[in-house]
Amino acid sequence: MASQLDRISAEIFQEIVALGSSLRALNWQSPSRDKFINDYAELQQKIQRCAEQGAALGARVQREADEWEQAASTFVAGGLTPEQKRAQAVTTGRQSIRSKWREMSFEERKKWLEDYYKSLCTKLGMEPIKFNIKDLKDPPKGDWRGSYSPGIIFGLFSSMTVDIDNVKDNDPFSLLDTVAHETRHQYQHYLVDNPDKRPDNISEDQIKAWKENFNNYMKFEDDVEAYRNQPVEKDAREFGEKAEREYVEGEAEVI
Repeated sequence: MASQLDRISAEIFQEIVALGSSLRALNWQSPSRDKFINDYAELQQKIQRCAEQGAALGARVQREADEWEQAASTFVAGGLTPEQKRAQAVTTGRQSIRSKWREMSFEERKKWLEDYYKSLCTKLGMEPIKFNIKDLKDPPKGDWRGSYSPGIIFGLFSSMTVDIDNVKDNDPFSLLDTVAHETRHQYQHYLVDNPDKRPDNISEDQIKAWKENFNNYMKFEDDVEAYRNQPVEKDAREFGEKAEREYVEGEAEVI
């Protein structure tokens, strides 16, 4: 099912782009043409956003399916290997986190997410900034889940924000991903401003690419594919997914 969701999302994304190209290539002479093309472009971006969310859901359910398969392998005869024990613990840990999340009050959820954010800052070697949970006005083409604002010069008035609607309604794992994603954007800006703090696992060329990207940032509403493929977004997306997995595994070790 995860594979099918990913495949269908990719097909929808490609088909809506191809159709848009065909429409713009039509030899259509009419006063209503421009309005129609603009209306279609808005529809295209909405559908592409949904396809992007579908692909993310497919990836998330695939990760959980892999964990369940690993856990299922623990029921073989002859005892459990260390890998099997860990797989079983991760599955139990994910269930435990989800159960705790459902029982948390809004203030408890806020504190849990802020503590998670601060732990990421410590791991990355930078100071946390103001952490907000408030209503982010969703664009007409999607869901604005979180944001990082670099503020003005030297990071003055910088802030991290998570959408209040998602904190009220969403599962904890997508929020862990969102917080980590936006924290990574903070870290990208931090290294661009402080290249002497660069760790060994990040090259000078990578920081240079981030700096150039920030100066020529492509917004989602302007070009969905270009937005997703630009260096700072690809890096933040990969970091968010990895950090969410590592958090679940870390919780599993406690159980």
